[in-house]
Amino acid sequence: MLIPKSGENLSCTLFINSSDESSHQEAYKRAIKNLRYGTVCINIWSGLAYSMGTPWGAYPGNSIRDAQSGIGYVHNPFMIDNVEKSVYKAPLPLMLETKLPWFATSKNSEDFWKTIVSYELNTGVSSITSLLWNAFRN
Repeated sequence: MLIPKSGENLSCTLFINSSDESSHQEAYKRAIKNLRYGTVCINIWSGLAYSMGTPWGAYPGNSIRDAQSGIGYVHNPFMIDNVEKSVYKAPLPLMLETKLPWFATSKNSEDFWKTIVSYELNTGVSSITSLLWNAFRN
């Protein structure tokens, strides 16, 4: 079992290509299950997960004496109960070939940040679609 060092159980990012994932499927699934982080991101920067509308917080079980990355969750607009962790996944080539909107070379940064605000104000299918469109149309 993978256990983070004290103070480190908020989020983590793993990178794996599809061929390695396929050839080591059981170990891959076991690793995701055993990671004790509030947010686990595969081929995605974990900071992106904060804006996606799922709960954000440390892995459950921290105490006042050892709060590590915190106790409980924030940013839980759907009021999901009993969250253990959120897991996000994207294909590795997508991440490597995309100019992300906060990069200095992005031509779409302003539109992207406007859609982030719109998504926060009105979470729904149309706002997430707009957000994704603006994130990857550079």
